[in-house]
Amino acid sequence: MKLKHLVKKIQYDLLNLLPVNTKLKMMAKGQPLDLTFSEIKKIHASYRAIEKKLLQRMNQGKKIRVGFVVNIPSVFTMRPVFELMQKSENFASFIVTVPMVGAISKEFGINNCEKSYELLSKQYQNVLNAYDKKNDAIIDYTDRMDIAVLATSDEIVMPEIYKIYNLVLKGILTCYQNYTWLVSNDNNHKSGGYLTDSFSLFWKVFTESMLHEQDIEKHSKAKGINSVVTGYVKIDEIAKYTPQKRNKKLIIIAPHHSIHEVGLCSRFLYYADFFLKLPKMYSNVDFVFRPHPNLIPTLKIPSFWGEEKTHAYFDNLLQNPNVTLDEKAEYYDLFVNSDGMIHDCGSFLPEYMITGKPECYLLKDSLTAEKYFNSFGQECLKQCYQAFKQEDIIDFIDKVIIEGNDSMQIKRKKFISQNLLANDEKISSRVITEILQSIRKE
Repeated sequence: MKLKHLVKKIQYDLLNLLPVNTKLKMMAKGQPLDLTFSEIKKIHASYRAIEKKLLQRMNQGKKIRVGFVVNIPSVFTMRPVFELMQKSENFASFIVTVPMVGAISKEFGINNCEKSYELLSKQYQNVLNAYDKKNDAIIDYTDRMDIAVLATSDEIVMPEIYKIYNLVLKGILTCYQNYTWLVSNDNNHKSGGYLTDSFSLFWKVFTESMLHEQDIEKHSKAKGINSVVTGYVKIDEIAKYTPQKRNKKLIIIAPHHSIHEVGLCSRFLYYADFFLKLPKMYSNVDFVFRPHPNLIPTLKIPSFWGEEKTHAYFDNLLQNPNVTLDEKAEYYDLFVNSDGMIHDCGSFLPEYMITGKPECYLLKDSLTAEKYFNSFGQECLKQCYQAFKQEDIIDFIDKVIIEGNDSMQIKRKKFISQNLLANDEKISSRVITEILQSIRKE
């Protein structure tokens, strides 16, 4: 081992001997330290004192103050919980829009924060914007929180004030549900998944399914002591919509942003020209192009397409009268009123499946699922039609969508019932019940 590496290792080992509160402060400032399982258990044991204070607050007739942190308009997973808390006598809930600081760019983070505030402040009264545009600064609203519901476990993207390490130090209980269904292999989620210290520090992690719970118990540092299976909260959002009558079939095309061939292996660049041909091939079908929010900004990067080529592509696509571009934050109305989806966006695998409609998932090869998907994701893929070439997509449109020969429908519905926890009980109600029971220790 070279001397400089040895010195760094010794420094790292010494830093990890510091008291846990000191480590948390340093981690909030970006110091790459690790918490041990015993330290994590100690932190979780300290939550009981906070729970008792909240119980005392409730017994005094006061409401528990819950702040929901939102970074991106389309990533408000816990919206149904927020709305239910608005009607509860036990909670005073509010929203804080916070810019992502480690996203694609500072401008990207701020723009999404501003969009979130603009959208949500029109829908709800109690929305705060944590970005001070005049002073280019982050406003601290954490003193107003007893419980913080965070939008991400990826501490790289959060401003220091709102990092979980600081919230723990301030005695604020934290809740979380992954902003998407986690379908990718856990080893690819070291920045924001089960392996992180931040994930293990959450007071409550509301888990999507038993398959996710098993992965958490196996991989997370907390060994699942902070997780509870509730189902995915966004299911409640889908249930709000009913399909409308239409004269034409409607297919969603939803490409992921990872065009650099990492993560879930985007197939957009492979099929980009073909997507331009589809609307002409099927003039009797309506297509809605629903790109991941990061796809177009990524395409505009000079090392990919750049501004000019990206604009030209979408201008060309939208010249077709049967194509629309959908970039709205909310998309469940679109899901419910479609007939099928063609995509390579992992989180949409189970999220769209809730509708009961067929999916065509774009894969590079047969090894992709094994390499990039966790056990839950692989099971989801088994319920989908899979495409490895253009002819597979055409086959899906002709046979499954137009002719209605959905041979996987019965199998898919059984999987939904058994694994996606989509039944008559609201998922958001389960979440609130879990929070109250934990405080009361019922």
